Amino acid sequence: MFHLPLKTRAQMASIAAGLLGLLALSNALAATVTNGVLTIDYDDIGHFSLTTGAAHPVPNETVFFPVGTSYISVRDDTRKQVYVNDDGVSGATLAGDTAVQMGAGATQMLGSLGFRTTWTLPNFNVVQEVEITGTALSDTKVRHEVSVINTSGAPLKYGVRYLWDWQIAGNDAALARPRNPDGAYSSVFAAYPTPTFRAYEQTDSLLSPKFSIYGTVSGGTTDRPPTTPDRVAYVSWDDFYANPWDTAISGKDIDSAIVYYWGYSAPLSLAPGTTANVRQYVSTVAGAIGVSTSTTKTLTEYIYTPLNYFFLTSRDADKVALDAAPGWSRTGQSFVALSDADPGTRGITRYYFDKIAQGQLRGSHFYTLVASEKTALSGLNPSNQPLPRLPYDEGIDSYAYPPLVEGVGGSCAAGQKPVYRVFRGQARFPDDPNHRMTTSIALYNQYVALGWDGDGVKMCVPN
Repeated sequence: MFHLPLKTRAQMASIAAGLLGLLALSNALAATVTNGVLTIDYDDIGHFSLTTGAAHPVPNETVFFPVGTSYISVRDDTRKQVYVNDDGVSGATLAGDTAVQMGAGATQMLGSLGFRTTWTLPNFNVVQEVEITGTALSDTKVRHEVSVINTSGAPLKYGVRYLWDWQIAGNDAALARPRNPDGAYSSVFAAYPTPTFRAYEQTDSLLSPKFSIYGTVSGGTTDRPPTTPDRVAYVSWDDFYANPWDTAISGKDIDSAIVYYWGYSAPLSLAPGTTANVRQYVSTVAGAIGVSTSTTKTLTEYIYTPLNYFFLTSRDADKVALDAAPGWSRTGQSFVALSDADPGTRGITRYYFDKIAQGQLRGSHFYTLVASEKTALSGLNPSNQPLPRLPYDEGIDSYAYPPLVEGVGGSCAAGQKPVYRVFRGQARFPDDPNHRMTTSIALYNQYVALGWDGDGVKMCVPN
């Protein structure tokens, strides 16, 4: 049973003041922009809210609470001041700082689908950009970016906080869960220091949801990636609206918000005359911000001890058979890939070489998503017949991401884990070819030291 908490009278007064600011802003520029899928409302002190647009499958519903309850904080650690773009916030925080209102900044249109506000403050400036990107439901998202410019002659010790106040389809008490890797939904407020998940999902109801929203944390496939915070938290809006930097987290099943921090564990440092940016995204479609909605499958490694043969499989039927077969055992090595294609992924093809080793006593399997390797293998067996010593294409096994840099010294994008490949080759191990794939750099280095060929990073999987 979900209830919809009401804002307090003082908080509603602040919201009303924000709405008056919105009216004033509308005399100077359009205070509402939309691409038909999502809509931004913006006021003269940089408050913004989101709703679904007329072209959204669930049109004209709230995503954020109306203008006046979501705001940013920029903490000056040296002077123990927290600057906020909210006229209703005046309290101190757990850090003992004093709240300072930034007031009405200089606001202008950012193209036709966004807004930019600049605040000129003592010792530094702050610039906020809020912009819709995308043209269709599948790629529409909102970018929220804050820049801090050190205008003083000394290093600036600072931190940034976002407070996003959700009201999904009219429900203030949204439930949340981590995504990629996925966690369970919860209504219990909690903090996530140094978060390792790529994003989070919130919904208005588990029983009959109207829609979900997705907020980035790190990684993703956006062209300007989100900035990983050192802390993100699912919190009571009531508590964190009143405290411009931090307060104790407690409660559940009430008016909820998400807070992001950069410079929470220790202040960030910005040299004189330089600029630092933080950004995050929100969407009603997981794929628009690079969140995988695919289920996963585990590739598990076995060894056939009599022939010292390693075999990797994701197929449940293989695992059932091998777990019961004499001579076979699990090595303890495994990794997770995606069951279905997601944006940015490629298919991992499984090949079988029959009678390739040990005097034709055994075959060997091989996995790759590298296009040049697939082309070369197909060229060896153009008709794809199951013939001895030739690569037989058994089809797409699963999906993973291509490396940013492939091979020895290779790397993966943020939020992804490298999969290394070693090969027991003909030169050092005649008539005994075999590949191993692992996410363990220690195991990879161990087998290279044993004389196996190190192929480096060949694919990347969800972290």
